[in-house]
Amino acid sequence: MKKSQLSKSKSKSKKNETVDNIIIPVSEQKEGHFAFDNNKDNTAIADVKHSEADNSSNVKENSYSQAKIIAIIAVILIVGFALWGASSKLVNKVADDSVKTPSIVLTLDQLHEKNLAGQLSPERGYLYNGFSFVKYEGLWWTQRQDAGEQVKIPLHFGPLEVEDIEISGTLSESFNRGEVVYISIDPEVVGGHYVLAMRELSTNIAQGRSRNTEGACTKENAGCEDRRIVNCENQQGVPVIELRNALESRIELRGDCIIIQGQDYGIVKAVDRLLLQWYGIMLRK
Repeated sequence: MKKSQLSKSKSKSKKNETVDNIIIPVSEQKEGHFAFDNNKDNTAIADVKHSEADNSSNVKENSYSQAKIIAIIAVILIVGFALWGASSKLVNKVADDSVKTPSIVLTLDQLHEKNLAGQLSPERGYLYNGFSFVKYEGLWWTQRQDAGEQVKIPLHFGPLEVEDIEISGTLSESFNRGEVVYISIDPEVVGGHYVLAMRELSTNIAQGRSRNTEGACTKENAGCEDRRIVNCENQQGVPVIELRNALESRIELRGDCIIIQGQDYGIVKAVDRLLLQWYGIMLRK
């Protein structure tokens, strides 16, 4: 017999043996797969059965142990995520020290009182051109008198953060006429900051400028079927504020139209710069 045939024969013989705790599949336990010596008694068969029973028991124990380990790991992960979530909330809660002292929760009005008295750090509050700015729930708040009423103004950025944003051009008097201002956006620009800028602008115009805003699109789009199509090149005789997605944050006043541009948080900063100008808090350079 050749060596290769002998090797294959040995290989097949080893394949049919029971190794460690592995049970031979049922399909391999059929008649003819075990060649017992006819001269031996039935004790050999009994030994094989006993060995199979031991192997089966070992596999069951291993399966139980594995299941137990998996269950323990699952519990650890669940508890870990729960603790991580709780710690994140705790960190956020502690980090917002503009709202709380070690044992007292301060209201917005109380924060302004402390700020005017010089009792807040610059990170919590400061005065700008006589206006009090305090950090409250993640936003910068100030207040001003409008027709005898005090208006509270929430912004994502305070004046110190937007001083470098340039304002150019001039605005005509007709921009302030009428009750509606159109805020026109590019329907092809998708981004949370872009939407945030539009919302911050419309909210403050309605609250602080006492004018209504209406959403519009700068060009035709399937999502703009019910919207007016206006921009600074096609104003149609109405006041328009056009939001543009661009790398540089800046503001351009163009007659009856205002172009506010920026990218990511840059466009939100540009919006806040314009609002602070309108409120009379910041002066144009």
